[in-house]
Amino acid sequence: MNLRTVPLALLLSATLLGQAERSPVPPQATVTEVNSFHSQGLGRDVTIRVWLPPGYRGPENSARNYPVIYLLDGGMMLGPSGPGSDRGLNLAEALSRLIETKRIEPIVAVGVDAVKGGDGRRDEYLPYRDAITAPTSPEPRGKVFPDFLVTELLPYVSARYRVTADPQKTAIGGLSYSAIAALYALINKPTTFQLGFFESPSLQSGNGQLLRDTQQLVFAGRRIAIGIGTMEGGKKADPALNKKGPEIVRVLAANLRSAFFPPEVRFTVDEGAGHEASAWERRIPEDILFLFGAPH
Repeated sequence: MNLRTVPLALLLSATLLGQAERSPVPPQATVTEVNSFHSQGLGRDVTIRVWLPPGYRGPENSARNYPVIYLLDGGMMLGPSGPGSDRGLNLAEALSRLIETKRIEPIVAVGVDAVKGGDGRRDEYLPYRDAITAPTSPEPRGKVFPDFLVTELLPYVSARYRVTADPQKTAIGGLSYSAIAALYALINKPTTFQLGFFESPSLQSGNGQLLRDTQQLVFAGRRIAIGIGTMEGGKKADPALNKKGPEIVRVLAANLRSAFFPPEVRFTVDEGAGHEASAWERRIPEDILFLFGAPH
């Protein structure tokens, strides 16, 4: 968050000259609290990072319940580093900026850290085997992840923080493998999550099974943001492969729009962007604005 400060010399001058103008009041500080608990469903200790918006601790808001977004790959979203990157995405600063400029109402963000090391992240997030990059790996355990969210994570958070239980103000989001986990949770727990963002979703999971899963949805949430770059495979990849990425994700967007009760869908094709932190850092704040901003 950018805090505006007034130079000491200017303050002294104002005092000596007897000026009546008040100096700018910096925004109230935001807080990211780190907690952990043991998940029976996942069989591990789970670290969560809870970002609290300006004014959350103020007595005037003591009875207020806040909209909430659950960010998978939480160590990358709200922490200093994460999978595939040596730095975080700086979403805390982006959230502060969106709230301070009144583009969204104050929300609470909950980052859920991924498993560290080995194939644990892929195993925990994917409901179907990655048919392209890990075709011989064991069948992953991602089908249990939505139940972990609903029966363990959300009750843990709501018991400690003032977050809404309204699914229309409850979002989930992720990137790459965690985008798949977020998508799978949203379509399987529609009475819990009705907002979602999916950045660079790895739809090779299950050889397109999630595309088939979304073909005949009755309800697909209220608002969904999806983003993909045109260079997700990298500069050295076959150009035809890079071209296919947006085409595949476009099918997902079309499937969600064709639900019997369709959501608003924001689909972004990011020209020249790769499968990388800098692209996600640029797109995710716009996703959050779409989910929590004014009606469209």
